[in-house]
Amino acid sequence: MDLFTILAIGLALLLVVGRIVFELSLDRLMNPVLGWFGLHSKTGPLVCHRTRNAASLGVSILNRGRTKAGIAAMSIASDQGETRYPIPFATEDEAADGAPERSHEELRRRLVSYKIDPGESRTVHLSLQELAGCDLDSLRVMDTHGKSWPVSSNG
Repeated sequence: MDLFTILAIGLALLLVVGRIVFELSLDRLMNPVLGWFGLHSKTGPLVCHRTRNAASLGVSILNRGRTKAGIAAMSIASDQGETRYPIPFATEDEAADGAPERSHEELRRRLVSYKIDPGESRTVHLSLQELAGCDLDSLRVMDTHGKSWPVSSNG
């Protein structure tokens, strides 16, 4: 190998390592500032518990992180192994009635639009009728950054 090839390989490696270090440093510097506006790159930890009510399953989501948390969806596995995404309701009464006046898309958008402040808790209700034939131990909360958090039994 000649000197020019060695220098070119060394320069390429230096550029790749420099870019990686720059991106990681920029992320660490900008994340707290962007978090003030709800534009951050990580969420959590989220602590989630479920409580069975008369006609619904209440899922309490506690944000133990330092920035606001956005919830994207709830997922659960059926007895056949397929993943389902139950409709989230704001109240136990809505979950029991099925909230026929609201479309499923509107209910899902309402869940995504609500942000949970650090140290605060939010309860979402799921219809027990919709969860029939599902394994409650597989229930998970998915945040807006793609991370999935398990929901444990409350007792």
